[in-house]
Amino acid sequence: MEFSDNQVNMLKKVSAENYISEITEHCEIMFPLLIPLQRKDDFRSCIQQSIVLAKKAGYTQRGPVRLYIDMMIILGSDFGKEPLFQSLKIKDQKVLPQIERSVKLYTLLNDYIAKVYGESGCFFKKSFEMFKDFSAKDFPVKISSSNAGVHELLRGIYPQRYDFAGYNAINNLIAVLDGACEKYKIKRLNHRLYLALIMFLFGCSFEQDIFRGHLITEPLMKYFNNDDISGHNIIVSSYASFQVNHG
Repeated sequence: MEFSDNQVNMLKKVSAENYISEITEHCEIMFPLLIPLQRKDDFRSCIQQSIVLAKKAGYTQRGPVRLYIDMMIILGSDFGKEPLFQSLKIKDQKVLPQIERSVKLYTLLNDYIAKVYGESGCFFKKSFEMFKDFSAKDFPVKISSSNAGVHELLRGIYPQRYDFAGYNAINNLIAVLDGACEKYKIKRLNHRLYLALIMFLFGCSFEQDIFRGHLITEPLMKYFNNDDISGHNIIVSSYASFQVNHG
């Protein structure tokens, strides 16, 4: 029996749709607060885009692709270029065979979850409470305007993520902060501090993130325009979606 080109293409499409469904079901278990933030069809579109990015990064097998997508959801969809994680040298691993790179990614992900999330997510949950109650207005001008103040803020909100990234990585974040402030026309010091926190928690390229960029960029602009607390609350809900059920 021979298949026509149309039949082969149809089989490929069905296989791709089934794989997207498989990853979506996995995400419903591992990231229970992520999918409810958007329509399921929109999330499937995010998965489709992330599969393309995984392929560009050299991951084409089912298991490694799913692992890469987990990394994208937890560390940001452009985590290989993320200033906070440059010391991990993820880009340098591209010369290795796919399976070997996948093993390294798996080890890295487990290490990150253990050190940054903690047992039963205790460290993350603490950072969530800190972020939920955060107000940049409460910080003195001296802290808001200095690089040392940014370090102090970020370490206070999420010390485990700060320590995992390292002092130099936070300096890398600060180095791109002023450019981000220009992009969003931010003049006020407390808004600069808030943007630094968003970049720290969501990644420096948060607005381009496949899974959360479209969820937080508009409320962030709303917050910057009039200090609307509802914008902050929406962002907090998106931050909650970083919660991981990791067995």
